[in-house]
Amino acid sequence: KIMEKVKPIHRLAKFTYVYQDQPLGDGDAVLKAEKVVGDEPFLVLFGDDIIKNGVHAAHQLIDKFSGEAV
Repeated sequence: KIMEKVKPIHRLAKFTYVYQDQPLGDGDAVLKAEKVVGDEPFLVLFGDDIIKNGVHAAHQLIDKFSGEAV
């Protein structure tokens, strides 16, 4: 049931992965992504984000950036 909801989402965004040679933290990962991202808006997402009865912070950031409520 969840996969039915998730499958269409992958068409809405471009996913790019950048790997670190050494685990030097989140800031290092963002710096490594700079060459790929350039001046485009982007999100850094973590698989262990907890969402409890509300709107995910990433959704709030997208709303704020785009100037419209989703």
